[in-house]
Amino acid sequence: MKQRTNLRSEAGKHIILIIGALVVILPFYLMLSFSFKSPAEIQSISGGFFGAQEMMTDRKCLKAERSEEECTMLPNSI
Repeated sequence: MKQRTNLRSEAGKHIILIIGALVVILPFYLMLSFSFKSPAEIQSISGGFFGAQEMMTDRKCLKAERSEEECTMLPNSI
């Protein structure tokens, strides 16, 4: 019986510590996440950690007379 009570108290302590850790880490996560987003993305709910990745068209690629499909890519894809 004593071992069961001890196990429950240990589990309770761990739950409290995990909740406390999340409360402490959340502001740092939000600060880092917001630093990668535009103001409009911060105001919206969507966007993920690095913000929404809009498709962009490479102008040099278009000048080389390639199709728009070939010249459209995500900003961070090379």
